[in-house]
Amino acid sequence: MKSRNRLPLVALCVFYLVATQSCMDQSVVEQSAPSDVVLAATTGSAEGDAVIVGAGNISRCATNNDELTAQLLDAIPGTVVPLGDNALNNGLLSEYQNCYGPTWGRHLDRTRPVLGNHEYDASAAAAGAFDYFGDRLGPRPLGYYSYDTGDWHVIVLNDNSSLVPYSAGSAQDQWLVSDLAANAKPCTIAMWHVPLFLSSNAAGYTSNPSRTTLWNRLYAAGVDVVLNAQQHHYERMAPMRPDGTRDDAAGIRQFNVGTGGDALALPTVAIHPNSEIRAAVYGVLKLTLGRRGYSWEFIPVAGQTFTDSGSGTCSGAEPNTPPVAAFTASCSGLACDFTDASSDAEGQVAAWSWTFGDGATADTPTPSHIYATGGPYTVSLTVTDDEGATASTSSTVTVNRPPVASAGGPYRSEDIVRFDGSASADPDGDTQLTYAWSFGDGTTGTGAAPTHAYAADGTYTVTLTVTDALGAASAPAQTTATIENLPPTVNAGSDSRTGPGLFTLQATFSDPGAGDAPWTYVINWGDGFSTSGTTSDQSAAINESHLYLVPGAYTVRVTVTDKDGGIGTDDLVVTVVLLGQGNGILKRSEREAN
Repeated sequence: MKSRNRLPLVALCVFYLVATQSCMDQSVVEQSAPSDVVLAATTGSAEGDAVIVGAGNISRCATNNDELTAQLLDAIPGTVVPLGDNALNNGLLSEYQNCYGPTWGRHLDRTRPVLGNHEYDASAAAAGAFDYFGDRLGPRPLGYYSYDTGDWHVIVLNDNSSLVPYSAGSAQDQWLVSDLAANAKPCTIAMWHVPLFLSSNAAGYTSNPSRTTLWNRLYAAGVDVVLNAQQHHYERMAPMRPDGTRDDAAGIRQFNVGTGGDALALPTVAIHPNSEIRAAVYGVLKLTLGRRGYSWEFIPVAGQTFTDSGSGTCSGAEPNTPPVAAFTASCSGLACDFTDASSDAEGQVAAWSWTFGDGATADTPTPSHIYATGGPYTVSLTVTDDEGATASTSSTVTVNRPPVASAGGPYRSEDIVRFDGSASADPDGDTQLTYAWSFGDGTTGTGAAPTHAYAADGTYTVTLTVTDALGAASAPAQTTATIENLPPTVNAGSDSRTGPGLFTLQATFSDPGAGDAPWTYVINWGDGFSTSGTTSDQSAAINESHLYLVPGAYTVRVTVTDKDGGIGTDDLVVTVVLLGQGNGILKRSEREAN
């Protein structure tokens, strides 16, 4: 709880009379123009934005409303601007120390104040305010100065004209003209205590024409916002010209924020035609100052519900250049990683909106996405910069699962191998596959079923890689090809029943070695006798006959040997029965015997 020490009323009156007489005996002190002060921007809601927050008519030791508004400042970053009549009744140093200090004064280090009329009640040089604020109030005793914050130029004027004139040609006016001419910022705000335009409870009182001089200078220079606080209420005006007519394109928007803690009075009698909203509620005005515009928010003290908010643009700001949208994509199989590569020459990209072409979306700068099936997809990215400008771009990405190679085998041959990769397949249904074979002997081949002749015996590792029409390659599939002499494959024929007599055998064989002729064969008839021979034509059957006289079951073995010693065999059973015995159909020998 702040201390509310007060001087006796008589002492104040005596001090006031002495100080007033002393000032009346002196001419107004004019000093050289104040230097501009560069104030580091304090960020607000957007990167690089500055915040100004304030009100006027603030501290009176007999009340506690200024503590309520100071509590709002505790939670708001930025530059604090007391807009005049900051320590009441008379702007004494003791009033600043005892009334203002415990509340708004706890934000002194970030304060850039404005002088009101009550700052001069006890001193023609506003000594209490200058003693308290020091150089934060600008050069003493002028009380006007300027500074930069973010992309904004801030001008603080002193409209106590009887003590610090601002009329055309005055020192303050000359400084203002020079300051405006030197201003390189795209946006400008000015503030002093008494408004040019207002609403009031006095019939016909809606302007203070003496402030028109200030507005003429500011309007001609393209100033965007004016803050005042002499009226004990909150009021927002539409953008206007100095003559009070509305000008939405280039007019100055004026705020009166006399809601810092002293008594309130809602105007209901004389309402300015361009007044847009009014309220008698304690609170502060927060201005967020961007590179091309501003937003405002009136924040009431706890327990109050009135608010006001909106935004405006700077008349001197260049239009926002939209960002340039771009992205990269890297896909493996059905999984893709996307990376935003957008840029913004004046700010930064603040939001991302992706569509992946299959109904899925994302809102991060580096999303990943897995597609359900392969194919081409149109991916779109829309980016939004920190001032709301957007840009879009689209690109086609093709996602594709690689095929699966099947090399067949293992293979065995004497020299020539016919490979078969036809079991290879593509999970996305691509039938336009290409085949790359490595035969393991330093040679390669293509096609689904190539043939290859090996020069030497051995076991070779064969590799097949399959590539689909979109360029996706399979993992290598391996098999083996063994090259060696292969024995003939013999078919002795079916088992047979016959009667005693001559039995004729017809056996066949095949040999993969084209150069394995001649072949020798041996037929063991199963009764101790055998027959041998030679053939050079594996396509011709081996025809040999043998006489069986004794009934019985005879295992006949046919053995074929190639020239390299490869041996193949096959057996059949010949059952010899007497006539009338057994069942079944007699073979040719049985019929001949009958």
